[in-house]
Amino acid sequence: MAKKLIDDLKFMNGEVTLKLTLIGYKDGEYFVLYSPTLDLYAYGENEDEAFQAFEETVELYLDHVIKENTLESDLKKLGWRKHSHFKKTFDPPKFDPGEIMAKKGVNSFNVIEKQLALHA
Repeated sequence: MAKKLIDDLKFMNGEVTLKLTLIGYKDGEYFVLYSPTLDLYAYGENEDEAFQAFEETVELYLDHVIKENTLESDLKKLGWRKHSHFKKTFDPPKFDPGEIMAKKGVNSFNVIEKQLALHA
């Protein structure tokens, strides 16, 4: 049975809380992190560098879409939907990590749960 993925995005009092499912894998000498629900990548020479780069990537992405006032439309393009009861919460699209990585020709990968709290 497939593991339930935990992705979600909430805004509260100027803070963005993200729970993301990341796919981690080696590509040559680099460790790569990919978020299917945000379609964002980051990499580093090791896992720690990749996680640091990923956090910076997410911060830059959120800064941009919030500044441009395009967050909601961008999330909709990525398949996210506004939660029916909690208007500051978005529900992510469903995805299968195995299917995504098979299309990329990657056989060995890890599914990683990551929570980020960023100031908007």
